[in-house]
Amino acid sequence: TALKAVDLSNIVTLTGFAFSGCSDLSSVTLGSVESYDPTAFQGCSADMTLTISAGGSSVIENGAMYKIEKDASGNITDKILVAYYGGGTLNVSWGTTAIAAKALKGNTSVTGVVIPATVKTVNADAFGGCSNLASVAFGYVPVGEERPDAQTVLAKGTGTAGVFYNCTSLSSVDFTGVVNIGDYAFCQCTA
Repeated sequence: TALKAVDLSNIVTLTGFAFSGCSDLSSVTLGSVESYDPTAFQGCSADMTLTISAGGSSVIENGAMYKIEKDASGNITDKILVAYYGGGTLNVSWGTTAIAAKALKGNTSVTGVVIPATVKTVNADAFGGCSNLASVAFGYVPVGEERPDAQTVLAKGTGTAGVFYNCTSLSSVDFTGVVNIGDYAFCQCTA
């Protein structure tokens, strides 16, 4: 498609596949999105730039979109990876507490993921259909940080909604810190 840039600063809900397949879309500006489906930009350019306008509850770090949740005092309680459209290896940001369902669903450009020890939950279908994803490493702790008490749980999936469902190139997984692997987590991982 010829659509190259969109300004969605006033949009509060972005549903699934809203811009799916817009392969020329390279610049998106978001505001304070309250409801976001990670498949909204599936099939768009791997080089797409996401920008969050001031005051939003989301941030972009190294090409990944995170939702920030705070308590009444303004302290961050959760940092959730909600989307990544880039390629290569994704180093999930230290301090992230969860990976949302469908966060990378259908991303055929990502080849590796490094998940920090702060992640407690990886939700169903988070990496579904990432056909070029070859390696995943859990439990990363950066130099100078201490390993948290958190332990990672791979959420229970159903049929075609396992955490890594249909990741046909996945050949290496480091399970450091993982204590529970849910149903169908690696279903159809055929490498």
